[in-house]
Amino acid sequence: MATFEVLLTDVASEDAMAAYDWYEEQLAGLGDDFYEHLLVAFDQLSSQPNSGRHIELGIRKILVATFPYAIYYSVKGNTVRVLRVMYQGRHPDSWKKLV
Repeated sequence: MATFEVLLTDVASEDAMAAYDWYEEQLAGLGDDFYEHLLVAFDQLSSQPNSGRHIELGIRKILVATFPYAIYYSVKGNTVRVLRVMYQGRHPDSWKKLV
């Protein structure tokens, strides 16, 4: 099975770091748990890039297990480009901002 490279946009990296910081402020170690679940999701994208739900032309999303976050991404060639890592309580179209 082919492995795809997973690359985060600057915005997606900022999203992930902000979520990590917020969880870590709530409870020491919770940010680390969030990070571990993100890595599992990124591994899934690397091995099964089309496993996410198609939401718009060329854009898919997968959910982060245990946490109310989704990863919005596109696939081109052998690269998965992560566009946003977003809290699911936000408006469904808010992922489009800053992309």
